[in-house]
Amino acid sequence: MTKNDVITEFSQIVEYLEYGAEHEPELDLKKTRIGESLPIFKAALSFMKKEYPDGDDSYPKNLLMALGILPLEKDLDKLSNGLEYALKTLDEKDRTLILAKYKEELSSRQVAEKYGLHYENSHLYYALHRLGSPLRIKYICSGEEAVINYEKKQAEFTQEIAEIDKKIGILREKGPAEIISSEEIKEVGIYDMAIDDLNLSVRSRNALFRGGYRTLGDFKEKTVTDLMKLRNLGTQSVEEIVTTLAKYGIQIPEDDK
Repeated sequence: MTKNDVITEFSQIVEYLEYGAEHEPELDLKKTRIGESLPIFKAALSFMKKEYPDGDDSYPKNLLMALGILPLEKDLDKLSNGLEYALKTLDEKDRTLILAKYKEELSSRQVAEKYGLHYENSHLYYALHRLGSPLRIKYICSGEEAVINYEKKQAEFTQEIAEIDKKIGILREKGPAEIISSEEIKEVGIYDMAIDDLNLSVRSRNALFRGGYRTLGDFKEKTVTDLMKLRNLGTQSVEEIVTTLAKYGIQIPEDDK
């Protein structure tokens, strides 16, 4: 699809909307929001006619358009560099056929004849499809360096997540009955653990939740006296909480003295 095809289609949409707006009462189209849509499409059409003047379907704009990318003049240099890099990632045959079609501006039949292909051969179609893969579109739109940096950061993040999952798995295997070292607390980030994972009694859990406790981090600098102030939390429940937290390496002192 060329830019002229896009402009033609938008022009037809505007015509349909104008007709609908004029005959809205008899067509009962009130629920289609024609009145709201028409100015939007008119503005888009005006913008495209301005940005894409007639007679400008040359390479690389024609190839970018075929890939579904509308290249504005201000972005053309950047997109062209990204396109050249993306083309280099294709095999030689794919790249040759695409450039013959869009840079030499040969027809599909001429491409087939030049490179000894059957006219019905779909190699050119699949070559364009491979160029339009999500990764290569990223190369085209964002540039080689930006995509490589993104992939590097993504790989680092994935590795960090895998390491955290592994540590959490070790923590779960130990269970609350085992004492966890302070080093493991630091590595796993025990303070992010939810109080629901402590397997407390319903009374203790609900009293803590009403008091604003959500994670083990909420017990930092808290004392037994602080816990005793919570509503519906008696001595037995406080003892249960303190004992359970101690198994996770978190000590709750009697007071802050």
